[in-house]
Amino acid sequence: MACIDRWYLLWCDNHRRIFLRLYFGSNVPEIVKFFETNIYDRYFLDATTFTIDKKWVLNLCDAIRTANVPNIPKWRTVTRVDCLDEELCTAMSSAGCYQIGLGIESLSPNVQKNVHKVIQEQKIIQVFDMLKRNNIQPRGFFILGLPGQAKEDVD
Repeated sequence: MACIDRWYLLWCDNHRRIFLRLYFGSNVPEIVKFFETNIYDRYFLDATTFTIDKKWVLNLCDAIRTANVPNIPKWRTVTRVDCLDEELCTAMSSAGCYQIGLGIESLSPNVQKNVHKVIQEQKIIQVFDMLKRNNIQPRGFFILGLPGQAKEDVD
């Protein structure tokens, strides 16, 4: 199975941007070849939890840094707060990652329990700080209307 399911060319503010959907454990040389043959301003590497396989991400980042391209491609992705560490952030930043979206869903402990995704607020703050130290813009995703969520949980 190919590592790139589909792609969309987007025109935003006179910049060419590309959306790539990756499969878990996608073929690293195929991704790098895409970077080498398609020079866009920005890439979105879409994988539900991009950093679930740390070894794969480190391998991809190393391959991107050594790719035969005039400039390291700029890209963003999404992952979970509990799937990032300093080594990954450093590698991803040096490979051109400029933004990571994080599925936080809710800061309410009760709501987190209801959706089986408990993340301590302090951990979220630590990860945001770690990303900023590595020149990666953090982006948080929240869901409104989760089971057990009250208006006070959103305010």
